[in-house]
Amino acid sequence: MAATQTFSPTTPVPKPGISKRPPTETPGTDKKMKRV
Repeated sequence: MAATQTFSPTTPVPKPGISKRPPTETPGTDKKMKRV
């Protein structure tokens, strides 16, 4: 549950989060950027 509270502030803000390092979109965007 500790990990959920830490990512809580970044989950509701996908726009500012994507600019820094989103927790849920990191695995999807990171894989596409790393593959390119």
